Amino acid sequence: MKHRSLYLLLVFLSVLAGWFMGYVNIPYVEAGKGFLSGFAACALAICWIHLLRRLWNRWSAGVKSTPVAPAAHPLSTQGLRMFSILSFALLALAATGWYSSRTLRAGLRAAQLEVEALRHDASVDEQKNKLGVLVELIRVLDSARVQRAGSHDATDLENRIVAMCASFSVQREWDPESRSYQALSATRGMLLLALVNTAMDSGSLRNILRRVSFSCADLRNADLRGKDLRGIDLSHANLECAQLESARLDHAGLRGARLVGANLERASLMGTNLISAQLSWAKIGGANLHSARLDSADLSNSSLHKASLHYATLIQTGLHNALLAGADLRNCFLWGTQFSNANLSGANLTGVTISGVQLADVNMQDAVVPENWAALLREEPNGGIDDHFKKYEILQDTLSIRDSLIFRLAPRLQ
Repeated sequence: MKHRSLYLLLVFLSVLAGWFMGYVNIPYVEAGKGFLSGFAACALAICWIHLLRRLWNRWSAGVKSTPVAPAAHPLSTQGLRMFSILSFALLALAATGWYSSRTLRAGLRAAQLEVEALRHDASVDEQKNKLGVLVELIRVLDSARVQRAGSHDATDLENRIVAMCASFSVQREWDPESRSYQALSATRGMLLLALVNTAMDSGSLRNILRRVSFSCADLRNADLRGKDLRGIDLSHANLECAQLESARLDHAGLRGARLVGANLERASLMGTNLISAQLSWAKIGGANLHSARLDSADLSNSSLHKASLHYATLIQTGLHNALLAGADLRNCFLWGTQFSNANLSGANLTGVTISGVQLADVNMQDAVVPENWAALLREEPNGGIDDHFKKYEILQDTLSIRDSLIFRLAPRLQ
């Protein structure tokens, strides 16, 4: 029994020595609060275990000597008192350690946030300095000495601008409206505005815009009216309330971009990738969206009056309360498109592929449809077909040319 007690004592002394050595920083010892509380806890744990073992041995001896009435041989009152004191001390140290650990974690988290903020500020300052250098390079490229496209100096400056643009990182900025952090880059937005507002030759500008990514650029309320932005990468950029009237955005990458309230009237968006873009309340009247990809985009409450969506894909696109009066939807792919309370009066729907669409509350007065419109709707799992044909009937347009028959949806006479 003594050998076991000695062995147990040696184990706990080793633990205590290990704790002590963990705080040794030769030739000093980091005797802070953590060290002192841990040292005291280890010492108390050794005493507590040793006392518990002694009490157990006494109780066992008392039971063996009086097997009939073990309760008549109580343990030593002094031993129980000491055991209670040590137990309370251990619990107090455990609670103190837990509270200290929690406070330490909170302080560490605050320090990490402060370091992250300092790093962010330093990164922003560094990017602003780079932006100043870039603006100077753009000014030089814009000068008459190197304005000739394809010259060695112009190509060298283009490469330098592209190389510096690649170093612009995306920052997490707090958006008070959505009350969340958004991945945005103000420097990328400022760079784009600096590029498109110079008198640089179109060849140099196109080369730079094609090679530089403006993903996540912050372009809120930016004025880009009439600008040539063909093929530009603006994926996940924030163009909220931006002025893009008559802008050329053919084959541009606007996947996941935020264009809420943007003005895109008469803009050219041929073949543009607008998958998952947010275009609610946007003004897109008269825009050319030929072959544009609008899958999963949100165009609720947007205005697409007389817009051209020839061969566009609108798979799972949200068009709630949208205005598509007079829009050209020929050969569109309307799969699961949400048209609740949408206005498609006078729209051209010939050649469309339509499936999974609810038509009960859609205004389609005077819409141009194929002659087999009823059969086309019933071939696929579309909803509200009966209500649709209770409101409208298919009539041949009396003004159509004999060789080109036009059929329209007219309100049924009650």
